[in-house]
Amino acid sequence: MLSFTQFITEGPLNPFFKNNKKDAAFNKKLAADQFAPGNEKKTIQIIKDYMNQYGKKFEQIRMKLEKIAKGNLGNNKVRAGVKILSRLKSGKSIHDKAVKRGKGMLGIGDFIAGAVLLPTLDDAREYVKDFRRKQRGIIVAYEEKTKPEAGEFGYYGSHHLDLLIDGVYVELQIMTKKLWKFKEVGHEIYTDTRSKKGGPSAAEKTKSRKIFGQGNQPTNRFEECVDLTEWVEADLTDIFELNE
Repeated sequence: MLSFTQFITEGPLNPFFKNNKKDAAFNKKLAADQFAPGNEKKTIQIIKDYMNQYGKKFEQIRMKLEKIAKGNLGNNKVRAGVKILSRLKSGKSIHDKAVKRGKGMLGIGDFIAGAVLLPTLDDAREYVKDFRRKQRGIIVAYEEKTKPEAGEFGYYGSHHLDLLIDGVYVELQIMTKKLWKFKEVGHEIYTDTRSKKGGPSAAEKTKSRKIFGQGNQPTNRFEECVDLTEWVEADLTDIFELNE
């Protein structure tokens, strides 16, 4: 299994899009913004139309991911308190990463992503431990987001598993329900600044770090409601995107 760093820098980021010349050609033109230079709306529609050919396959993989995630719970004592989410990446989100951030289709490892939300930090760690033991055959890379290694947005406290399912890289995030709620809020800062010239301001980074500091405060098994009134409302376009 690759380390997370090796996965990002050395691994074939998405072998699914290396399988034929058509995908390779599309990836090259998309990364260089050659379809409709400067016309974001038109390029996003081109991406949507292109991805529709893989819609059925990706939806099958998304459902398979959910089944695997649920199956890993087994007779886990917190099963009733677990929430499992999944999504297919939107055309706008693909455009932002592939074109605006210049990564191309090969640089996207989360066309399909899922999240397992558990009541406590200990529950999350136990789930990850079981998953890595039971599903080692599909795990490509693993990373625990720790506080000392938190990036400029201060995001930590979650576990990220990069999986290979039916030839497509899939991302599975594991964290507490509380952290997910705070991540929804922190995501607004991330999306507003990640592609901005000059990046986030010092004030924006400080605010984001405070959000994740609160999101990682210990929770008890019965804590379902989190008061977020002191924070701004979040744009919930694609919470899975916040990985840095």
